[in-house]
Amino acid sequence: MKNLCFHLLRRGLFCVIGTLLLPACTLSADDVEPTPPAGPINQANTVTYYLNGQPVVAHNYTDLATAVLLPFLGPFGPGQPVWAQLQPDGTLSLSCVDDQNVVRPGFVQHALAWQLRGFGGVGRYAPLPAATVLRLAVRDAADTAWQPGPTQPLTTAPAEVVITTWDPATRHLRGTFRLEFAAVSSAPAAIVTAGQFDLTLAL
Repeated sequence: MKNLCFHLLRRGLFCVIGTLLLPACTLSADDVEPTPPAGPINQANTVTYYLNGQPVVAHNYTDLATAVLLPFLGPFGPGQPVWAQLQPDGTLSLSCVDDQNVVRPGFVQHALAWQLRGFGGVGRYAPLPAATVLRLAVRDAADTAWQPGPTQPLTTAPAEVVITTWDPATRHLRGTFRLEFAAVSSAPAAIVTAGQFDLTLAL
């Protein structure tokens, strides 16, 4: 299996990189701009989107036995960088963070989470505002810690998640999304466009 890594993207935003235990297959800025990689990365859970026009890629492909999540992600990251689960009451929860990165001062990481009520397979859904948030963190100048920004809520603009593929037997889920998040103190307004996900729900 080939390992994956990504280089710094323009204007300080960047895509996910893999760990460095096996020979690398590098995806450069030219590989992901203007279009992020199509489909799941190495068949692992993958979420891609544009944040204010810049591509973000989160995925679960790693050569490590476990992935380490950012502490600022809080309750939205129960175990893996890209995680989704269907609750018994029909609530579909998803969280993703591009945490498999070569850490350098000034790098930005992105945590995104949402919930869909009344999940019934293929169709359009309005994410639950109270549980749909974005949070960014910046690596400090000394490269010793993350400086998390505030949690940004959805705006009143229409938000949509579209499930395009759902297989109950394999729990395989594909879809698209578009979201807008409000500015909060130092964090500017954020428009998430061209979102795509390809993943398997956790048990």
